Amino acid sequence: LMRIFFASSKIVRFDPNNEASEEEADIKTKWCNYVFLHKLKGKRIIHDFLKQLLLEKRGFISVYADDYSTPVWQEYKNISEVEFVLLGQKEGAEVSRVQVREIQVPGPPGPDGRPQMMPARLYDFMLKTIETEARICVENFMSEEFLMAPRVPDINERTPFCGRRMKRSKSELLSLGYDREDVENLPQEDQGRPDDTLRLSRFLDEDGGASSFVDRHGAAAEVWVVEGYLRVDADGDGFTELHRIVAAGGSNGVGKILEDKMVSDIGYVSARPYPMPGKFWGRSLADLVVDLQFIRSTLMRQMLDNAYLTNNPRIAVLDGEVNTDDLLVSRPGGIVRETVQGATRPLEMGTLGQAPFQLYESLQEERENRAGSTRYNQGLDASSLNQTARGISAIMTAAQARVVLIADIVAEELKRLFQLMCKCMAQSGIKKEVIRVAGKWVEFDPSEWSEELNCTVNVGVPVSQTQELIGNMM
Repeated sequence: LMRIFFASSKIVRFDPNNEASEEEADIKTKWCNYVFLHKLKGKRIIHDFLKQLLLEKRGFISVYADDYSTPVWQEYKNISEVEFVLLGQKEGAEVSRVQVREIQVPGPPGPDGRPQMMPARLYDFMLKTIETEARICVENFMSEEFLMAPRVPDINERTPFCGRRMKRSKSELLSLGYDREDVENLPQEDQGRPDDTLRLSRFLDEDGGASSFVDRHGAAAEVWVVEGYLRVDADGDGFTELHRIVAAGGSNGVGKILEDKMVSDIGYVSARPYPMPGKFWGRSLADLVVDLQFIRSTLMRQMLDNAYLTNNPRIAVLDGEVNTDDLLVSRPGGIVRETVQGATRPLEMGTLGQAPFQLYESLQEERENRAGSTRYNQGLDASSLNQTARGISAIMTAAQARVVLIADIVAEELKRLFQLMCKCMAQSGIKKEVIRVAGKWVEFDPSEWSEELNCTVNVGVPVSQTQELIGNMM
């Protein structure tokens, strides 16, 4: 799947809908590819998105633009008093760690014509300023964070509610521009509240399923945050409008509303590899083969148990005629003391024969048939009976066709990702930027972009190149 989406240097291409939109399509193609692949680490985002949807039925990506406030510390040394005052008068500036040194500097000339020495002060200090920058953010999030209205088949213009419930530190909320007093007064989560089952199982191998509650204080304290997209008739005109509501605090994240604004689109992208008509979650690749994996694990465990008992069988003894301590530990070449010859004998174990191995192999073939990932297209079956070029090509083409089908389904949702990126750029205050594309410097000014997209978005490999792609995979 990664090969399909990154088969060329461009993951997305905007095609103009008319002659007037040719320049717009070219600019947005260059900008989206540059920002997504270089600034946002797009390959990692797509990889995690694909892996999540194959394992967990759906993958999720959040797209939004916001003003980020970041404290910047600068150290100044040997600064004059005038410069010290001017720097301290900057908006939002805070001065700390001030050290003052008294020195003598040359002044105006005296009666003898020589400069008189005058006292002066030099300052060493730290200056903190808050820099605010508009950024676009694209990030993966886990399925246990997602909230959805019941029996809604997809995320679209008819979705009454969907959202995301996550943990954020108070420092992060301040950096997003929320009111300091509101953030500092947010209640923390209830320590005794149990975590979501999926969240616990996700980190079972790392921390043994311990609670995610961490007792931090001050700016590092974590609170639950709910970001929700809700359709509500706020103005009473009989039509629902889409609102983005952010609430935080308490044990469920709805302690206090920090933001409520009208938006034009839901900022989430989600895809499923095997859609089920009329249902939101669909099926994952794991759903297709997990039962076979359980059977194969059970069968393999029993085959190993038989091998263990064959090599180290149970022993029948005559009661009172054998030193049982010698039998408690089985070691190669160990002695067993007996008072009567033949007081011990191994219990005969039945051999499995070829039937379990044939069943194991048939389960492997069934798994390959369900998943579409065979040993042929992975280059693992060197002893295949089908050695003809046409036979191998037919098998691999059929297997790769399933991969291409999943890619087509995912590509339709990834189109929405880049549509949201362009819309966020047009709505945000992101500054003009000059970037290097294909060896040339190109200027982008998102403030001039229209929110209406007069282009067709294409993601992945065109249909005309599918056969060539399958050939490359072979």
